[in-house]
Amino acid sequence: MIKIINKEALDELSEVLGKGIYEGYTVERIQREAPDFHFYLKENHEVLACCSIWIHTNMIDEKGVRAGAIGHFEACNEDSAKIVLMEACNKLKEVGEAYVIGPIDGSTWNSYRLVTHSDGSMPFLMEPKYKPGYSQWLENVGFKPTYQYFSTKETIKSIVKDTKKDSQNEITESKLEQSEIESIELDQSINGNQELLEIKPIKLAQLEEALDKIYEISIQSFKSNLFYKPIEREAFKAMYRGYQQFLVEELVLIAEKAGRPVGFIFAVPNYFDQTRRSVIIKTIAVLPEYQQEGIGKKLYQEITNKALNLGFTEFITALIYKGNHSQKLCESAKMMREYTLFRKELKV
Repeated sequence: MIKIINKEALDELSEVLGKGIYEGYTVERIQREAPDFHFYLKENHEVLACCSIWIHTNMIDEKGVRAGAIGHFEACNEDSAKIVLMEACNKLKEVGEAYVIGPIDGSTWNSYRLVTHSDGSMPFLMEPKYKPGYSQWLENVGFKPTYQYFSTKETIKSIVKDTKKDSQNEITESKLEQSEIESIELDQSINGNQELLEIKPIKLAQLEEALDKIYEISIQSFKSNLFYKPIEREAFKAMYRGYQQFLVEELVLIAEKAGRPVGFIFAVPNYFDQTRRSVIIKTIAVLPEYQQEGIGKKLYQEITNKALNLGFTEFITALIYKGNHSQKLCESAKMMREYTLFRKELKV
């Protein structure tokens, strides 16, 4: 039996959340991510598959067309997955959506994408979980793998070695995208106007102030990214507060010019793999009007030195959108994981 719950009645899910395929889900999370409808297939008191949809979103593709979204997708087998996915797609088509992307839990600030290739390395903190079979189940109901992302790993010593080889007169522009995220913009160009730039680590005792600065930079830096959707300040800060237990002050740096925050780099130790002493580069962002001043490169160099001094040995550069100039940043790194966001056309 398929049950459909609208956004006004999401608290009804409390009976099933946290069990079976809903492991890790809470009413608070579902309500925060605010789907318009949630679908689940139940048989003999067991939920076999579920998903949520978001309609009339503000997420825009590369051609300026609005996306519908499917997320909170979980299933225990292909047949059950097909039933809930088709029901959800029919609803999206009914309300006039031209296409749907997924899996994405409402926006790129939340969980999205599937792992579609791996070198076998351990999962890292904040990475999408590997879900065997899910990508094929999506393709079997008409979704096509459309948007690709990747993560790389590289020893910090090799980065330091490569940095020393770079000419100070070289001008390189790079851009990282993520959403959560995770979209990132990084400019590596260099000019002579560096004297007023200050790069400082955050103070955990003043985390709220630091998060305000990071928020202001993020909403300006990411707004032109694929499927960007605005986020309220408090929701953004609540999301980042969730990482507080993992933060090391020296690994979250804010760049300022004349007292104005103009860029930041956000990294955390990979607590899933403590023996490797790896650091995850989650976000680098620079305000658009400052992206020709080498601030992104300065932030990256500074965090490289700090990570090395703290005894870390490896960088994981996480969730980069394929096709961007940011791939130059990772040319010498080893690709460890690939991820895909799928798309299905709803109007023929």
